[in-house]
Amino acid sequence: MKKNINIYITVIICFVFFIACKQSPVEGFNPPSLSFKTTAGYVHKDTTMSTGSDVLIGIIAERGNDEPLKDADDLSNFIIKLSSNGGTESVVYEYTMTSAEAALFEYDFTGTASAIVGDSVRYNVVVYNKDGYIAQKDVTIISN
Repeated sequence: MKKNINIYITVIICFVFFIACKQSPVEGFNPPSLSFKTTAGYVHKDTTMSTGSDVLIGIIAERGNDEPLKDADDLSNFIIKLSSNGGTESVVYEYTMTSAEAALFEYDFTGTASAIVGDSVRYNVVVYNKDGYIAQKDVTIISN
């Protein structure tokens, strides 16, 4: 009987210990936000364009919001990758933010639509914060 009581007490102590030490599942996770500029002239969703047309993609990146249990982490770097027709991605632009850009970063990327009718080009935009969390979006342009 005394052995059973010791087991119950040990289980209760372990249970209390694990409950007391449990962190909120969102604590520390605060990824950046990323959006495309949607004003006239900017490509912000999958689309078709004439071969050889100018491509303008506007990017707005912001650090995460300060919330209870979460501190906003500064932006650290930004990458644009391109892949054609489902092929391997290659980096076409990479940038490390300055301290002045740590909270908000905007960039206008200019490129050219493929010269081959039917080509599908995907631009993958990725922004990182100092903790290594990312936000990413992509847009696909098909040449016609």
